[in-house]
Amino acid sequence: MIPEPSHTPGNASTVTSPVPVTGLLGMGASSCNASFEDTRVFLVGVYSAVFAVGLPANCVTAGLTLLQVLQGNVLAVYLFSLALCELLYIGTLPLWAVYIQNQHRWTLGVWACRVTGYIFFCNLYVSILFLCCISCDRFLAVVYALESRGHRQQRTAVLVSVSVFVLVGLAHSPVFRMGGELTCF
Repeated sequence: MIPEPSHTPGNASTVTSPVPVTGLLGMGASSCNASFEDTRVFLVGVYSAVFAVGLPANCVTAGLTLLQVLQGNVLAVYLFSLALCELLYIGTLPLWAVYIQNQHRWTLGVWACRVTGYIFFCNLYVSILFLCCISCDRFLAVVYALESRGHRQQRTAVLVSVSVFVLVGLAHSPVFRMGGELTCF
């Protein structure tokens, strides 16, 4: 049973912890520093496997969705954009594998680190936004099938896709002003 918080005047409240704080404070500093060596081989293997499977799979996806885009399919615009985004990220996985293999020391130069980090951070948000675009497009196509036929246009999907790439890219541009260090993000 977790004890109820005791209330004090104003907005502040005191919460009692079920875990003794003295037990946490007694831990040595060495227990907080995890060794990178423990996960190095595993992570390099995972990154290599994801690269080996992801590169051809996303190339096929991009090719097939491009054919659909050329036929005027609105949903294919978002799927093609998502595949391009994932191809950019997959292209950085060998660099991350080298980074991990070198015990988290970046030896590929400051600009390679910045570009790799930029692609990583942009990929997170661009992927989420394209999945939202796909969901919204599917919602319109299914729930408002007849009403949305005139409103779901390929031109709009292209503009939305370009806007997503540009806005997320601009939001993460400060990555290029970060200082150079031996570690990369």
